Amino acid sequence: AGGESDPPIGGLMCIDAVTGKLEDKFSWRPDDYISASGSSPTVIPGKNRVFITTAYPKNRALGGVMLELDAGMKLKEVWRSNKFGCHWFTPVHHEGYLYAVDGEREDQARLICVDAETGEEKWSDTLTWEDEELAKKLGRSNKVMMSFLRGSLLRVDGAFLGLGELGTLMWLDLSPAGCKVLSRSQLFVAPQTWSSPALSRGLLYVSQHADAVTGDSAPRFLCYDLRAL
Repeated sequence: AGGESDPPIGGLMCIDAVTGKLEDKFSWRPDDYISASGSSPTVIPGKNRVFITTAYPKNRALGGVMLELDAGMKLKEVWRSNKFGCHWFTPVHHEGYLYAVDGEREDQARLICVDAETGEEKWSDTLTWEDEELAKKLGRSNKVMMSFLRGSLLRVDGAFLGLGELGTLMWLDLSPAGCKVLSRSQLFVAPQTWSSPALSRGLLYVSQHADAVTGDSAPRFLCYDLRAL
């Protein structure tokens, strides 16, 4: 929980689902009114552990923290990292590792892999590339550089489906060894693609929140059929 409040309140609460009793809480927010926790908790399968993270200017002293729930329903800190601050994206746990986007602003954003057991960062990647087709559409002779920025990830059919902040859809092979781009498609070129995509029965739902910089589309909700892939 956590949004704009005065005094600032935010963190993780452990609540009995039957009685509504508050078993324990863990504060995780700086003393800054505008701060918010946009990332949902990531539960670690097979362990009584959960990871929470936040990324606002004064949060670099915070970042992310792994918590463990003991037999008495009390939360204790396992490890923390001030290099693991997600703005709104919820980290994905896979085979003992957390994959996420660290960084509050565009110029800070990087895709990271972290050992869920120890908090050790295995690698980071900004995922940037040159888009010649976009340069032509914009009538530019110079290079147009694109990046994943503050994107989001879904674990799908043995790989990761990533949606970049500017509307780039990628199939990614992510492992502790590194990041490999399997394929890339530009759905649209628009800023503020901040909502994570949703996948249901092979259909991918994507929200375009802003006008395309190419002038060919307005904000809209899109559905893509992935069943034939």
